Order: sequence, then C-alpha cells, then structure tokens
Amino acid sequence: MDTRISAAARGDGFLARLARAAASDPSGIAVSEPRRSITFAGLDRLSNQLARVLLERGVRAGDSVGVYLDRGVDLVLAAVAILKAGCAFVLTDVTHPRARVLGCLQDAGTTCVIVSARVPLAELGGRAVAIERLGPQVAAAHDGALAELAPDAGAYIVYTSGSTGRPKGVDVPYGAFCNYVSWAAGAYRAAEGSGSILHTSVAFDLALTSIFVPLAAGREVHAIPAHASIADLADAMLRRPGLSLMKLTPLHLRLLPGLLGPEHARGRARFFVVGGEALFRDDLAFWFEHAPDTRIINEYGPSETVVGCVVHEADPRDPRHAVPIGRPISGASIYLLDDELRPVADGARGEIFIGGDVVATGYHRSPELTAQRFVRDPFAGRASARMYRTGDIAYADTDGLLIYAGRADDQIKHRGYRIELGEIESAVRALEHVSDAAVIHVAESGALVAFVVADAPLDEAAVRGALGAVLPEFMVPTLVVQCDALPMTSNGKVDRSMLRARVEN
Repeated sequence: MDTRISAAARGDGFLARLARAAASDPSGIAVSEPRRSITFAGLDRLSNQLARVLLERGVRAGDSVGVYLDRGVDLVLAAVAILKAGCAFVLTDVTHPRARVLGCLQDAGTTCVIVSARVPLAELGGRAVAIERLGPQVAAAHDGALAELAPDAGAYIVYTSGSTGRPKGVDVPYGAFCNYVSWAAGAYRAAEGSGSILHTSVAFDLALTSIFVPLAAGREVHAIPAHASIADLADAMLRRPGLSLMKLTPLHLRLLPGLLGPEHARGRARFFVVGGEALFRDDLAFWFEHAPDTRIINEYGPSETVVGCVVHEADPRDPRHAVPIGRPISGASIYLLDDELRPVADGARGEIFIGGDVVATGYHRSPELTAQRFVRDPFAGRASARMYRTGDIAYADTDGLLIYAGRADDQIKHRGYRIELGEIESAVRALEHVSDAAVIHVAESGALVAFVVADAPLDEAAVRGALGAVLPEFMVPTLVVQCDALPMTSNGKVDRSMLRARVEN
C-alpha cells in the first residue's frame, strides 16, 4: 500500500472534516449503538453545544477533561465536544478497576469528568458531570461552530503501562492526532465502506482508529458495549457487511474464524487494520483463503507516536513467518540506531527511533521520563525536532521493509496491549506478606506467570482476586507460583531465563 498519502494535518484537521461530513450528509448516521444513534448533523451540533456548556462550567482551553462512559453515542459526543472546547480528552474504561481509573484521572489533572448517572464516580465529587443531566443546558446553548485547535494544542492523554508501578500518561498534540486520522482515512479508503465497529477498550489508542477515522471520512461508527464478548463482535460483523475497516489484534484474527465460519468470512470489511503485537502468517491463513478481498494491514506504532506510524500490507505470496512492520506513514521518520544513536549498517539490527509529525509532546507531568525517551532528533535539520526512543529492535530487509525483532527491555505485548512487567510486579509486591516478585511472559502459551516470595502461604485465587482490584483483567497473572527466593544472575538481576525454564519444565 502507499504510505505516502498526504496527511494534510495542518490544513485539514479532524474537526473541519467532521463539519464537512455534517454539511454534505446531515442525515447520515455518525454513531450508533444497539438502541440509539446520532446523525452527523446531530453530532456536529450537539458537540458544539456541549463544548459551550463545558466552557460555561469553568473548563478552560488547554485543560484535560475525563470521560467515564460506556462505548456508545455519548462517549463519542463527549470526546468531540472536549476537542471543540479546546481541551484534551482522557478516555477511561468502565470495566477497569475503579482505583486505576481514578488514579489516571487524578494524574491527568482533569478539570471535570463526564460520567453517566447510571455509572457514577462519587469519588470525584463535584468534578463528575452526568451527561444525562446536561440536557437542558445543552439544548439552550449556541450551536455555532467553534475554532479549530492549533497543531500543538493537546488532543488527548492516553495511559500506558509504567515500569514504576503506575500507568504513565502520554500527551498527544492535535497536529499529530490529525496526521494519523487524515492519513488513515485516505490510505484505508474509509469513505468507500460503511464505517467501523468500536469494540476495543477506549482506554487504549487502538480504539481511536475505530472512532475518528470513519468519522473523518463521513462514515458510521457502530459501538458495542464494553462488556460485550468476542461472540458479540462476530454477530455485529455479520449484521454489518462491507465495513470500511476493522481495527483488530492478532488474537481477534485467531478467534473470529471459529465464530464466523468460512461461509461468512468474505465481505466483512475492506480493511483489517491489525496492531497491538507481532503478526504472523499463521494468523492470516484463514483470511487469505476465505476473505481474499479483505486487505490486511500490519500497523505498528507505540502510543507515544499516535496509534500507528509504520505499516505493511500482508501478502499471501510472502513465505515469511513474521509479517514485516513495513514503512513509515506520511509525516513519520524512522531511524534504526545503535547505542550511540548512530545509524546501523544496512541489514543490521538497531533500536527503532521515531521522529516527524507523529511524535507526542511527552509524558504527562513527567519531565525526567520525557527527557529519557523523547530525545533530540539530529537527522531532522531542526534544532527543536525530537524523536521517540521505542525500545523496539528491528532490521530492514533487502527491500527496505522493517522487520520487528523484539524488545530491548522487559516490556511485552500481551493480548494486544503493551505491558511493563514492572507494573504487575509492583502490584504483587504491594500485597500483604509478599516481599519480592517477578513476572514473566510465556510467549508460546500467552501466559503471565508471577513468581512470589512471601512470609506465609498464599492462596492463588486470593492473590489473583486482589490483583484484579488494581489491575485490568489482561494484566492479572495467569499463574501464581510461590517460591523461597528468586534466582539471580551474577550481576544481581533476576534470572528470568531460569524462571522460564521452571514453567517449561
């Protein structure tokens, strides 16, 4: 596929595109959920009014505003209104532990949090605003257009796993956000299909592709509730053929065939955009055979560089086991560098550094961590240019395609999510009686195994239950193994290879 399609982020922002969609197809459905929908005209008008209500309530341009709503019309309306108010949205997942949600909202410094009266967050006090109770104020507010955000204004804060034991927020500017949305809307030809299904957690930027790319192209976002299962997703796909795109993880590619069957695989979507973890040929065989018209894109990119910035279209003729991550999109610059930040030789492995218009502002309220990971870009020709140090290792093949080759640290990709094992270990160490812990990821089985040193016998179910109160479900260890001591290497670090051997044996 052509990764060079112009993003035109500076002159073609998301809000301007949404206004054009509302003008060209006012009665077209913008967002739907099982029992409710809103048109493009309605979304554009009500988001203008809600933005003004937020400003009247004391929100100021540049603030961050939280959203604690189930996937659906109100969530998308709130996110768009927050942008129109000149603020950054912070989307949270209603299925995540409340302590984690509240911690992220507090760290983000949210001026207010838009919630549902049905699922309140009483712990927020006066900062919580129930969207259902704003109806009269919204109806009375002026519905005229508001100004487009500046490229360097904050668009959203997204929280990723942190090695310190606390999630870290990534500040993403509007220009970088628009660069991805505009590029993806064009490259994935979003205007040619019927839209997308929003089915992934809104607390992670995988969901941004499903929300903002179709809206920018004037197409529908159909949201299924946060507690829905993979079977519910398959059912939604059956009822909505001809989708523009589906944002999926490799796990979805492996599970959906058993639910759809070969006879229903064809025609589900024009594009499968796959991200979150490494993609392998075995994940694609069913789709190559039974849905040959669906183009499958391997999309790579950390949250710090806005959803996806390196892409490659999977080719059934390519015999390689691992699908390349490909080439950079428009606006992104990719460098493979050694430890001295020098370009590696052709074909050699190096750490991926990402520069250009896709780079986030930094980590929220974390200048030291920002300085470590967002470093000066000596290749850009501008003194102010920065690049993000990913920690991912890759090499370029003879055609110049990037091949992912693992991590340089303890970060992993698990079930489509980027996880710092240190965050899980910190949560385990905080448990009563626990003095030390180490967590490993067994790639073959997809299991997370926690090795725990404690001064009393531990009940595995109780440990997992306690961790489930502070960690999202996908971060709770699959197995808990109590041991007398953790094995150490000669330089004093936990010997994870010995832990892995215990599991394998």
